[in-house]
Amino acid sequence: MATKTAPSRTQSPGVRWCVTPRSGGPPGDAVPATVEVQEASTPTTAAQLPAAVRVATLLEREVTAGGRGTPPAPRVAGRSDRWWGRAVSALLPAPVRRSLLYRRTTGRFPRLLRPRTFTEKLNWRITVDRRELLAPTCDKLAMKEHARTLAPGLVRVPQTLWSGTDVAGLADVDLPGSWVLKPNHSCIRRLFGRGPADVADLRRRTAGWVEERYWRTSEEWAYRRARPALLVEEFIGVPGTVPADLKVLVVGGEPRLVELHTGRGDDHRVRLYSPAWEPLPWTIGYRPGPDAAPPERLEDLLKAATALADGFDMLRVDCYEVDGELWFGELTPYPGAGLSPLEPELDAQLGAAWALPPLRRTRG
Repeated sequence: MATKTAPSRTQSPGVRWCVTPRSGGPPGDAVPATVEVQEASTPTTAAQLPAAVRVATLLEREVTAGGRGTPPAPRVAGRSDRWWGRAVSALLPAPVRRSLLYRRTTGRFPRLLRPRTFTEKLNWRITVDRRELLAPTCDKLAMKEHARTLAPGLVRVPQTLWSGTDVAGLADVDLPGSWVLKPNHSCIRRLFGRGPADVADLRRRTAGWVEERYWRTSEEWAYRRARPALLVEEFIGVPGTVPADLKVLVVGGEPRLVELHTGRGDDHRVRLYSPAWEPLPWTIGYRPGPDAAPPERLEDLLKAATALADGFDMLRVDCYEVDGELWFGELTPYPGAGLSPLEPELDAQLGAAWALPPLRRTRG
């Protein structure tokens, strides 16, 4: 199919888009091929920020007024607190809800007016950044096309066996011994299967998945732009196990951190390493895993992450290594949904490396 270029008013300089047809899947949509953007300084004046963001900033000032300093740490909420909190939260603008949620998990409000740390800048992105550059990064089919285009020979991409909106279409698909089904437009949900699909069982277990609008609860804008659909892909690794997950955080065009996730499902642990595979002293909300030997293809992992994050001011690239092969997992523009408890020194170091775009370029 011929390449289609999106209207120039929605593109960042140097961004190309293509349409890739998929048999049995949803219609082709904008998929990033290459991206190039320029870094710029953080917005610095209140007049530049949306009114709701300024409200959140005023909340911070109110709480910390009178020399009281950092707000008190969050307490465990009771049932009435949670009901009242949800009722009130529904009436608030999304940026204010985001600021209150950040305070609940960290004990302080984010400095959205002048974000400094990594988590503050990440919540700034969640709150105001609507660049078309980010739009395809939460669409799983688009991510896979992105990886095939920009990292050929560096990572393998799991084969998509089927995609669509009705699992009845799986009745005619010759599925392998092991496969995984997941929504294209949200995260966390997934089902593992073996052999032919039991359509009736899958329809029951995936009820509501296509209709779910994950972005409404997560407030992560790029999920809103993902195509509502389901996909089935080949399972990578040993059936019944989850391979170790290698997540590379690329900031300012350079790999800054590698997360090694092990024991998912029963004893999830995370060990942090530098790009040179030097153990780092920090944690990100999980118990640290044991020291591990570097991946066989560490150099290719870093090259692939750099290539896939090219043009983004910050992007996490998730991969797996199985039997000496690197496999692409996904792209993550909102690591931890902006709420991972980074230790202060790590939060500050990563934040210093991240140059946000000017506000005028975040409107899509």
